[in-house]
Amino acid sequence: MIYIIYILVITIFLFCFIYINFNVLQVSHYIVENEKLPNEFDSYKIIHLSDLHLKEFGKNNCELLSKIDAISPDVIFITGDMVYKRKNGFDVVTTLMENLLKKYSVYYVLGNHEVALRYNQLKEFCNRLKEMGVNLLLDNNTRINKNGEHLNIYGANFKFNMEPKKVNEIVNEKYSRILKKQIGNIDESNFNILLAHDPLNYELYDKFKFDLVFSGHVHGGAIRIFGKALFSPRRLLFPKYSSGVYNGKNGKMIVSRGLGNSTLKFRMFNLPEIVYVILKKKI
Repeated sequence: MIYIIYILVITIFLFCFIYINFNVLQVSHYIVENEKLPNEFDSYKIIHLSDLHLKEFGKNNCELLSKIDAISPDVIFITGDMVYKRKNGFDVVTTLMENLLKKYSVYYVLGNHEVALRYNQLKEFCNRLKEMGVNLLLDNNTRINKNGEHLNIYGANFKFNMEPKKVNEIVNEKYSRILKKQIGNIDESNFNILLAHDPLNYELYDKFKFDLVFSGHVHGGAIRIFGKALFSPRRLLFPKYSSGVYNGKNGKMIVSRGLGNSTLKFRMFNLPEIVYVILKKKI
């Protein structure tokens, strides 16, 4: 009888542990200071979402929306993989966008799951986002204006030919040309933000002197051990960039652990994450 109780307790514990790691949202708060930040954007609030993979936190993602509304951000950045290539339909995403757009401006770049959709699916998805008012950055850039000052926002969609076998090879001329074609010219005198799904290419993004990069893709490594990621989508162990803030030579990158799961349907010590960033003018 005692063994049955032990098994029951362990089963309940494992169920609760798995449920929490899949469903309890965590808000991670970061402050980014930069002397190039325009005065009008001091204390500017950003919410960064990534890798939803059609997951819902409550009906129509009401729990996710509630946490975002409690912050009342100035803007929403989305770095892709909100859909799941192995599932048809994307109403979960469009419903979420519709609700976000009632209050916030949304900027969105494509991840590998969007890019892997069939051509007609991707075209329909992008058209629906544009019609709703999402600022879809398809390898282009725009400005966020505020009282005569602005931030530059660049979007680099995921490209499968930007995945070298060795991560340190990403800074070579071949990949530099690909990224240059995606983003065009950069005015380094301005504060420049890049939205790019894959953080494992950060050395290349930093080479182009972006002040701040937002990425996702790695899902926090699925399993985190002593704060370190175990896996990456490139089948690499212990990826260098997986969660939090990283300092480059020219700027910083913030990586989201994501909200949902794709091929590896497992999270351990790795709660679904909403990233909340406040920009501060560095004096």
